[in-house]
Amino acid sequence: MNISRKYFATTSAEPEKGVATVLALISLIAFAAVFIVASSSLQVGYRLIISSIIAAVYLFAASRVSSFGQSIPKMQMNGTDADPVAFDEEIENKLQALEDASTFFGASLKSSDMFRLVSSRINEMIPFRSIALFLANESADGLDLLFSTGADSAVITSRNFLPELGLAGKVLTSKTPKLDKYIELERKMAAKDDFSNSASTIAAPLFRGENVIGVVQLFSDENGYGESSLKLIEAISVRLAPLLLSTLAFEQNLSNALTDPLTNLPNERAFFLVLENQIAESQRNRDERPLTVLSLDIKNFTEINQRFGHSTGDNILEFSGKIIKNQLRKMDFLARSANDEFLIILPTANEETSGEILERLVQTFNASPYGVAADNHVVVQLNSGYATFYRDGETAADLLERSRKRKRETKSPGDIKVLKFPQK
Repeated sequence: MNISRKYFATTSAEPEKGVATVLALISLIAFAAVFIVASSSLQVGYRLIISSIIAAVYLFAASRVSSFGQSIPKMQMNGTDADPVAFDEEIENKLQALEDASTFFGASLKSSDMFRLVSSRINEMIPFRSIALFLANESADGLDLLFSTGADSAVITSRNFLPELGLAGKVLTSKTPKLDKYIELERKMAAKDDFSNSASTIAAPLFRGENVIGVVQLFSDENGYGESSLKLIEAISVRLAPLLLSTLAFEQNLSNALTDPLTNLPNERAFFLVLENQIAESQRNRDERPLTVLSLDIKNFTEINQRFGHSTGDNILEFSGKIIKNQLRKMDFLARSANDEFLIILPTANEETSGEILERLVQTFNASPYGVAADNHVVVQLNSGYATFYRDGETAADLLERSRKRKRETKSPGDIKVLKFPQK
């Protein structure tokens, strides 16, 4: 028996090396592809889509190669199955695929896109009915849902589901993986039929140093989980932690690149990304889906800065952004461009609808003067211009230029409208 083990271990070494070589080659190709896409001149949205496709193909290919490597007989004695260690090696290869995903794709995909891909790989190692990823809040005493998929996803995403009161909350405070064989904690706060088709749940913490930054939780099918599943989810969580940190850093960088730091509104770069998508929608339904772009700026803003100071000018920009945003529809998109200019995308809006929105803005600003001193209030007035898709242009640049031209044509000199309120 000992001789047979030694013999078969030796003869299986070459196939294992071959599988490792193929995995390394796939990883290298994937890394090169992501680097090329990231360095390209494509728009951010297209780069994200292509990177997602590359990540999906990589994870699928790595999984298939790992499965093929494990299908190579390592031991065949007296008609028995292969050595049970082969299963552990298969899991290790799939865990390595998760680790590689963190290295190659964590800094190029949004967290929701990445974990949608990763969850299918986790399901191959620990079959689940549902999976949830929670992010610890700043005070580290609560959890926010970052991603969920599976049959019970609607329950997990509902307002009534409070992860800090369930198994995930226990994991957050104890900083250790835990198994709940009967989902007792979740069922206490859930409706009667919630989790009725799940037998048990496991959860593990995700660490950054000694701090828990998140919790991954799995709900089983009718078969349930045991101690072996608990150990495996802990191994998975070790690979998920750097992946989570990478994707969150990527999202923050992406947000910073598309956000105006003063008003926290999207910037002109984000405006063009959204407008391109809206134009594509209107092109498919030109007669049924109008589209209008508005360009707004504040009358006499230069004089406001000179008279009251640039700090007040910045505050008026923040104030104006909030007023404008509150008067728009949910589907509308507001961005801040350079200086005092605001840009608005109005999907499904024709000239009449745009005029109604502008009139509402004028009335709201007139009724909401901004206090620049104890007894001085400035009424913000707007210059405006519009452009409608197809009639005024068919590209983002054409629509923006036309709306700006109309705005310039309607500008007229005037005094700053200052209201004085007597001090009480």
